[in-house]
Amino acid sequence: MGIRSDLDANFDFEIVDEFLDHYAMMVESMEVMIVDLSKANMYERSINELFRVFHNIKSALAYLEIVPMNKLAAFVEDELETLRKKSRLFHKKQWTGF
Repeated sequence: MGIRSDLDANFDFEIVDEFLDHYAMMVESMEVMIVDLSKANMYERSINELFRVFHNIKSALAYLEIVPMNKLAAFVEDELETLRKKSRLFHKKQWTGF
């Protein structure tokens, strides 16, 4: 069984559908936030917004018991927390790893 099949078997359709809709919106909004990391005047706001997005995704994934994706979201959230504490501009040169 795949993740979608597991979700459909274990959760109400409306919960799964709402998660997928919100997940798609959050992922779509991340592109702008990531681009804005290279702008000094938008850096702090973008880091905080990305942190909130991954925190929300992590919480939903935990509720839905999607462990592999939850681990990934938790990792990204931790890395974003580190960046929040550093308050350092993210330059395009650093994007090569993505």
